[in-house]
Amino acid sequence: MRWYLRMLLLLCVFTIGYVRMDHEFASWNQIMERLPEEGSVASVSGQVLDIREKGMYQVITLKTSMEGKVLVYVKTREKWKKTNGRRDEELLETLSIREEITATGKVRIPKRARNPGQFDLKNYYRAQGISMMLFADSLEKENSLQAKSSGSPYFNGLYRIRRSCGRILEQICEEEDKGIFQAAILGEKEGMKEEIKNLYQKSGVAHLLAISGLHLSMIGASCYGLLRKAGFRYGTSGLISGAVIVSYGLMTGGSGSAIRALIMLLVSFLASYLGRTYDLLSALSLAAILLSWSQPFLVGEAGFQLSFGAVLGIGLLGDELIRAAEMKKAWQKNLLVSLAIQLMTGPVIFWHYFQYPVYGILLNLLVIPLMGYVILSGLMGIGLGFFVPLLGVAAVGSGHYILWWYQKLCQIVLSLPGCQAVFGRPKWQQVAAYYLILAGTIGILRLSGKNRDKIEEKLNKSGDDIFDKNKIERKSGDKNRNIGGKRRKWGKGAKRILIGAGAAGCLFSLYPIHHKGCDITFLDVGQGDGIVIQCERSSWDFRRPSVVLVDGGSTSEKEVGKKRLEPYLKSEGITKIDAAIVSHGDEDHISGLLYLLKECREIQIETIILPKLGQEDEAYCRLTEAGKERGSRILYMKAGDWIEAGRCRFTCLYPKGDDAVDPSDRNQQSLIVRMDYEDFHLLLTGDANREGEVRMIKRQGKGALLKIQVLKASHHGSRFSNSRELLEAVKPALTVISYEEGNSYGHPHKEALERFIEAGSKVLKTGEQGAVLMHVEEGRLEYKTYLHNES
Repeated sequence: MRWYLRMLLLLCVFTIGYVRMDHEFASWNQIMERLPEEGSVASVSGQVLDIREKGMYQVITLKTSMEGKVLVYVKTREKWKKTNGRRDEELLETLSIREEITATGKVRIPKRARNPGQFDLKNYYRAQGISMMLFADSLEKENSLQAKSSGSPYFNGLYRIRRSCGRILEQICEEEDKGIFQAAILGEKEGMKEEIKNLYQKSGVAHLLAISGLHLSMIGASCYGLLRKAGFRYGTSGLISGAVIVSYGLMTGGSGSAIRALIMLLVSFLASYLGRTYDLLSALSLAAILLSWSQPFLVGEAGFQLSFGAVLGIGLLGDELIRAAEMKKAWQKNLLVSLAIQLMTGPVIFWHYFQYPVYGILLNLLVIPLMGYVILSGLMGIGLGFFVPLLGVAAVGSGHYILWWYQKLCQIVLSLPGCQAVFGRPKWQQVAAYYLILAGTIGILRLSGKNRDKIEEKLNKSGDDIFDKNKIERKSGDKNRNIGGKRRKWGKGAKRILIGAGAAGCLFSLYPIHHKGCDITFLDVGQGDGIVIQCERSSWDFRRPSVVLVDGGSTSEKEVGKKRLEPYLKSEGITKIDAAIVSHGDEDHISGLLYLLKECREIQIETIILPKLGQEDEAYCRLTEAGKERGSRILYMKAGDWIEAGRCRFTCLYPKGDDAVDPSDRNQQSLIVRMDYEDFHLLLTGDANREGEVRMIKRQGKGALLKIQVLKASHHGSRFSNSRELLEAVKPALTVISYEEGNSYGHPHKEALERFIEAGSKVLKTGEQGAVLMHVEEGRLEYKTYLHNES
């Protein structure tokens, strides 16, 4: 095909894709406009697509005509009565897939991410077509649609099989294995322990816990091979195997990666039946077209990108590397294929997860070959356990020991130095540079391969001519052949070096780029405080910027450290916090910090700074103990003390170490700290009350506060803080209030907001606008909010 025809075809594909995506956005926006309000009571009617257990709930996926898909949460301990006059029994036990029901309850709308790096639940559900959640108070079948209410025998049968298999696994498996078997065989991750999930994910083998192409390929190929050995024809074998894997894929939930593998397997069966050659990349392209057309939003999800990227790495990059490196042994080829997968999916991993399991390549070589035995062990356990549970226990025994070996391997890998490369989310320019370097490396390898073939062809012809003309010149021919062998030997080594250099260049292109100046991020942590300050070092120092964390906690977000602080820090490529300043010891200021110290091994806190006043407080003792276990230095701060981080200085203005305060009120211990960077000044007030603010002004004088441009509102905008005296002394251009929207304290109070307006300060609210991001460089302050992009 000529180049202009290829460009025309590419333009047509992009045009069709744009139109399809535009239509999907329009349809989705219409659905969102029809949704009831958050927290309201509503009724929805629709068809049951799936039923799964999640903790104390049964989660019913309902397909509606107006709201798209809805997740209906029903408490398992509550009994729902039928309303059609039959005997009383639990309605959940009698529900059938594809049955019509009506649910009434409280509406919950999935929320989008409120901070950089935070998991976006709204987009995740959107990719699956789920618009809202309903926590049901009542549930009933649609009597008026009795003919349609009976459900689908086929889909209901698959649901009952999955449920029975899950119960058998619960009976025959060890407690630590049960969740893994259910996830790997049935696609049910709800019963898996959180520590196991984290262990596999950080080790780079989390794909083993999902129904993926690996599982479907093993089951489909095994079924097809057995049927062929049994004497069935190609068409019959493909038809039966196709029906088996389609049913299995539907039974386990039909994830994007599973559907991709399903389409590719069906294409391979069809190719065998027609006697045609199966082309992996063509089958992959067909799967991509069908999936992206039917579910356009799925394209932006990590699972979709990693699944297609891995197969593309095998089919496109892996063959090129093996051919260029001239690897002959099986383990060498497997190593290069694993490298190809990692190279193809590297930017995707960094984009979505911000870190890379360095030893994942080697670990996958050890665990993937054994995963087939784990699945076979589980399937045999289910089959035998259905008749004799004791035989099922024996069958899953081999899988148990393999999983034990997996766990030990993962623990060993995570204990090695440098096991995680935390680079943060790369910029799009870096991703483009990465794939350009990768493409350039492959292009050079291809070009050198063509040149090598030409040289060998000339040498062979030259050698043959010499032998034909005169046998006396055989010695000269041997010399030519030796020269050719040396060239081939050096050529092979040069190509391997080029592959290594290309991989290193790709990785280097994703290394975090830190611009000049000072970045200040007021994270939306709910009802609490969490401020991250990144400040450049000296002009000649090219290390990563200095990082200071001021507070980090929440009372409304129970996992604020895991779901807000850690994702943001890793998305910025931060692995070391130079100093963590704790204004005082309330939970809404320290809960996330405690998580970083106890659970997050990838981020090290060098110094923890606590208030000198009340240093014997139980909260400070917890922080001190956790910090010492991680090797952090503990310092105590009082008025007049200061620290430097890069080109930033943090000076404590209040309180003194011996101020008389009520020991039961930690807010009176709260540090008031001024941050100075060149001509920019920020006042951090913690939860200081009016008394502390006035006392600080009297001691410091108004002159020390006049140049402050940004104020962090005290105590989440409380009327008992943020006094007129403080605002008249500071006169901030911007005020940032950190709070949870709809909190029980009523923050920010109306009186405090009125004082900010009277002082002429623009107010930014994390409860409404999400995280507030500021950048200071060369005397210029720029800011924006994460949700509304106000600046």
